[in-house]
Formats: sequence, C-alpha cells, structure tokens
Amino acid sequence: MAGVLLLQNKSNQSVSDFNIKCEQLKKHTLKKFGDSFQNILFKQPNTQTFLTLFLKDNHEKYIEDAQGNWLAYEGIVYALNETKQHNAASLLDLYKSKKENFANQLDGHFVIKLFDAAQNKTIILNDFIKNKTNFWLETKTEFMFTPFLLLSAVIQKPEIDKEAFNEYLWRYYIMSGRSMLKNVARLKGAMVYTIAGDNLTQQSYWEMPHQYTKLSYKEALKKLINSFKETAKLIHCDGRKPLIEFTMGQDSRTLLAAFKNQDIPFSTAIYGKEDFHEVVGVKKMAERLNFKTRHVQLLDSFLETPWQDVKNSILLGSAEEPAYLMGRILHMRRQYLKFSEGLAINGVHGRFYKDGTWNEMYLMNFYREPKSFKSDIFIKYRALNKNYRDDIFTDDYKKVKNASKDDIKSLIEESIGSYKNSPVAIQVDKFDLEHYCIFGTASNNLCNMSLDLLSPLLFRRNLEFALSLPAQWRYNLSKIQRGIVHGLFPQLAKEKTDFGGVNMWPKNFFTMIPFLARYWFAQSKKFRDKLKSLMGISVKTQLQKAWDYLAIYRNFLADEEVQSLLKYENLALADLIKKEEWAAMLKQYEDPNYHTLDRLEFLLKLITVEYFLQNCREINN
Repeated sequence: MAGVLLLQNKSNQSVSDFNIKCEQLKKHTLKKFGDSFQNILFKQPNTQTFLTLFLKDNHEKYIEDAQGNWLAYEGIVYALNETKQHNAASLLDLYKSKKENFANQLDGHFVIKLFDAAQNKTIILNDFIKNKTNFWLETKTEFMFTPFLLLSAVIQKPEIDKEAFNEYLWRYYIMSGRSMLKNVARLKGAMVYTIAGDNLTQQSYWEMPHQYTKLSYKEALKKLINSFKETAKLIHCDGRKPLIEFTMGQDSRTLLAAFKNQDIPFSTAIYGKEDFHEVVGVKKMAERLNFKTRHVQLLDSFLETPWQDVKNSILLGSAEEPAYLMGRILHMRRQYLKFSEGLAINGVHGRFYKDGTWNEMYLMNFYREPKSFKSDIFIKYRALNKNYRDDIFTDDYKKVKNASKDDIKSLIEESIGSYKNSPVAIQVDKFDLEHYCIFGTASNNLCNMSLDLLSPLLFRRNLEFALSLPAQWRYNLSKIQRGIVHGLFPQLAKEKTDFGGVNMWPKNFFTMIPFLARYWFAQSKKFRDKLKSLMGISVKTQLQKAWDYLAIYRNFLADEEVQSLLKYENLALADLIKKEEWAAMLKQYEDPNYHTLDRLEFLLKLITVEYFLQNCREINN
C-alpha cells in the first residue's frame, strides 16, 4: 500500500455534514491521484471514520474484525527482534497482545493507523525515523492524517507556511517539522498519536542513545556485521529479489556485502551518463565480482518535455522538494519496475555510519570531538551556505528570511536540549536524524508511491546501535564502516570507492600513510567546495556530474504550462512577491546567457511551489 488517509469526525459535527466532507474527499482524491495508483479504495469502518487506501499493487494491507477493530498500514513492517515480515492480520494480533508496547516490537519503514474498539480510540504511529512521511492537521470539526499534503485543502483553506518556504529555498527541502501549508505538520519520528473523543495526544516511544556504547571496537564491529547479515535475511523473507542501488560509495556496498555474504540473490542498478565515472566503475566492478547491474538513464520524455513527465511528482511528494529533483528521482526509479520485482534498497543514510555529515566541525578541530555543538559553524557552512535571491520578495517576507539564523539555532537547541550532557557526536546525529537529513527520506518516501523502497541502514536494528558508536570509529577514517564491508565481503573491500579513490581494506603501517594522504585530501574537498561556493565560485555536485541538466532545465522553463504558472495575475505566491520585481526577473530569464544551473534551479523551486498551491486552491474552491 502506498498510503492511507484517515479522516476522523469530532462530536460537534453531524454525521451528515461529515459524510459531505467524505464525498468531497473522494471526488478530489480520484481527480488528483486516480491515475497514479493501481487502485484507490474508500472505507468507512464506522460512522465517525473515513479511510482512503492508495494501492500500488495487489496488497491491500487492511483488516477489520468482528469486534469493530480495524488496522491499515503503508510501507513495510518487520518484527524488531525476529526475522519476520508482518501483514495486517499479524499486526492487529500483535497490538491486541502488546497494546502499550506495540510500537517497540516493530522495524522497517511504515505508518500504521488502527482503531481500538474496546477503548474507543484511534491510534496513528510511525517508524522511528519517519521514513514514511505523513501529515496531520486538526480543525474545529475533524482530524486528518494523510500521506498527501494536497488533500488537507479539502477541510482547511490552504495558506503557505512562510517559514517552511524559507527553509525550502535555502536548502531545497524543509528541515523543521513544518509542511508547505500553514497549520499542517509532519508526523514526528517514533511518535504515537492517539485520538480519544475530541482530543489528540502525542507520545514518543523511542529515544536516541544518550551515551556511547561500552563495547570494544571489535565487539561493536562483530555486532554490526551480524546485524547486517540478519538484515539481508530479513529482506529475503519477503520472497522478492531486491534491486540494490549500487554506486562506488561506501553505503550501498555495505548492503551488497551483506547479501553476498549470505548468498542471497539480488541485482543492482546505477544511474548516470554512459561516460560518468561511477557508471564506468560500477560496470567494471560488477564484472570482476560477478553480479548483475542495470544502467538507468533519463528517457526522451524527461529530456524533451520534463515538466509533463514529472509535474505529478509535486502532488505525490507534497512539494517537499523541487520538481527537478523529485521528478528525476521518480522517473528514474519507475524504470526499475521493468526489470525488478518491485522491491529496491539503497544506502540512505549511511552518514550515521561514517564521516561525511559534519566534517567541518571535526576537520576544524583536527578530528577531535569538540566540546559543544558548533551551531555557528554548522549554520554558516551547511544550513545557510547557499544564499538565495530575495529582491523579488516583499519586505514582510524578508523579515522571515532575516530570522533564518535564529530559527535554525532554536531548532538545534530544541533538538539537543536534553542531550547537553551527551557526547557532541550524539547531539549532532540527533539533530541530523530529526531535521537535517530529511532530503533522503523525502525522496525515498516519494518513490514508495510506485515501488517498495527500503533503506536498511535506517532500520532500527542497525541504526539504533550505530548511533551509539564513538566518533573516532566513524568520523575519523570511516573505520567502522570499512570494517563491516571487509568482514562481510573482503573482495568488495578491495575495490576503490568514489571518495578519493581509497578502498575499504584494513590498513597496516606501510599502507596507512598513502591512505591518510588521499583520505584527508578527499575529506577536505567538501570543505574547500563550501569555501568556493561562499566566494561565488560555481562547484558542480556529484549529481550535476552524472548528467548535463542545463538543457533539461531550459526545457522545463519552455513548457507552455510552466509559462502560464509564471503570470503574476494568477500567481498564488503573489502575497510574497512584488509585481515589478517579478517581471524584471522573468525578463532576465529570457536571455539564454543568463541561464546557469543555480539560477534555473531557483526559478524551478518557485514553479514547484506555485503549481502545488494552485492545485490546493482548486480543491478548496
């Protein structure tokens, strides 16, 4: 199941008025999402509850019993302490037996919605890092929990959240718990939401570790190696052969090593131009290590008419990321369905097992752990390192932008508040997990609308322990991750990575010096690139090296529908944008010499939000 929408009535609204809302919801759901799913089912298990089930395959993932209990879920749910995949029936049975401890028996990527008839309460809970995104809102007459932000416009007038929009323009995604619409929030990770009568309560069922593990490096390494072996078996119990998104990086090879170690069948896929160095490298690696890889490229539909090919991703992805990113990722992964069994896995987010996330903080401190979270360094070199054009915006909106630094500082303080006595690496990871790494889980969630996409590095059985590893095992030389890959599949550890060309083989006295030289040079490149960006020097990302996007972005802009979205008289963003400055900016874009990747991406960010807001208005009107 791709998603489950829940609309819950309150006692101050009649059943007849509630049913009118349900009918409106049906109409708009079918109009906006009917072509995106194999089937959409509507259910009313009782007079106060309306459910919409979005099916991408033949698995409904819904059950109700004779006592009036019901349960529906989206995503994939595993048992936390067993090699077992759950279905709707086993989940309902587990809830009946475990009740309050139900959530702590689960692993995977999921959102579960259920009704406890005996206690007359509705429960919504999600996985511990919210890999499956849902949004929720409360009005005077109902509650809604939905995988699609757009549908909230059925019961509430849509209004842009300026703070969320500001975060999106700085980063290309929203770091806080906000959504693109005011008064609609994302579900928090590891949270149980309970509706009893007209009241909603929230309770967390999991906490990050507060201190480092007391295990030795060898003991910790052994534990993680065994955990990844078990993870491969866990995914295999699904019965489908997974497709691994395999690159020259360290994260995806951690997964491939586990499947190779357990001799479990899999295939792989790599994305990019024919001559992209990772494509060339992966193909050679596949030949040497005897595994199959597929080369995925952008099809003519995307290259020539990208807007028409990807605009639906904005509604499916709730404008959490711009269409040029969401659309490309969805376009690419939908191709997997032609040569896979509908199950893919990737290495999002391997940052918690290695160095790269906060390298400035540790590099500047000579790889020693700092005494406190260096929020100013993070804000300058990470969060706000890429300024965006603001001359087109109203003075009122600029006040929101000018408060960006203070807002992010508050976000950091709120996240790490009860962890001030924990090691800084744990504080950093907590903020990263809750806020900064949203971009990877948002794109995974979008693609879960078409196929089952898992990130085993984010499974609780693996990540919960990884978060307790001392900083020197991770940030300094990726020691623990290199140890995992070598322990699972030594031949793969010998292969070069995309990180300075270093491999993942254990080092001795003679090999350590050249390894360190290459490693630190590659590590400092990230920092050097940040400095170049601050100096106004254009730096190509790995994604931009994989494909030439300039021509594609121009084709986005040339689309007639896009041009109509840019007309000021129809602009949903007009409350934030000054008319004359908007016209002057668009005039600049008429000159092809003005086109750069950054400038086109900025405009495409605005177009993404504009298209989303116009669809929201259409529903609400």
